[in-house]
Amino acid sequence: MQCVSATVLTASSRLFAFGIILLNLLTLFAGAAMLSFGQQMEEFHTFSNAFLTTLLVTTTGSEEVYENQLEIDPILASVWHWLLVCIMYVVCLNLLLCILVDAYGESRAKLAETVKDMVVPTLYEQSMDTALYYSQTVRSYMEKKLNIFSAQKNTQKPNSVVPTQAVRPKLKKKISSQSSEFL
Repeated sequence: MQCVSATVLTASSRLFAFGIILLNLLTLFAGAAMLSFGQQMEEFHTFSNAFLTTLLVTTTGSEEVYENQLEIDPILASVWHWLLVCIMYVVCLNLLLCILVDAYGESRAKLAETVKDMVVPTLYEQSMDTALYYSQTVRSYMEKKLNIFSAQKNTQKPNSVVPTQAVRPKLKKKISSQSSEFL
């Protein structure tokens, strides 16, 4: 948890700058939509409506807005919609991921410098340790259950070797009595 909070703290200034860039892009697309579709569509009639609709399309991928835009101007609607989707999802999401990964690397390096005697595990090593811990926990639980089961089995009667000739007459009587009850 310490590494996560250090990552967010390290990335906070870059995330703030990224937020400003994202807000500018949303404003740009909202203005373009207001100028292109504001006369014909209520969603883009005012700037506040255009901004909210652009944010809605960005976050949910709403197709209703795109279908209404296609009826008005198919080429401009396609260009606006696909540029919005590509820039916001592909470019901005990758930028966000790069900021967070870079900040994680920096915070991990700082943590390794702070604690020189201790080896700081990677995320892969942490996940493998967690998986190993849970597999050992499940294994010990199952072994306890099996030991209890085998202990209950052993307390009933010790296994002894019985000759086959001694069992056959008893088995025949049992089978014949069960079949006669059935009939």
